[in-house]
Amino acid sequence: MLADERHSLIITEVDQRGGPYPPQSSLKDLSELAERGLIVKVHGDARSVHSTNNPTFDTKFSTNRTAKEALARVAAEFIHDGASLAFSAVTTRRW
Repeated sequence: MLADERHSLIITEVDQRGGPYPPQSSLKDLSELAERGLIVKVHGDARSVHSTNNPTFDTKFSTNRTAKEALARVAAEFIHDGASLAFSAVTTRRW
């Protein structure tokens, strides 16, 4: 697929969803589209330039809650006495 075709598909997908970007998109494509002002690149994500969607903490907290709880249960198995634990600002999403 040519770059213009990929870019068109990515823009359409991001505009329809308002974000986040399709997971099969390359970072190079996202960077090029952001440089051209066709999407807004956010850390690990991309948003539509037309989107005003900025969900609240409570909305983000409750979204995909079952998946988040499942991840926490699995992660807890790796924590042992004397271990260090670090958290990062990330989210879960389903495609």
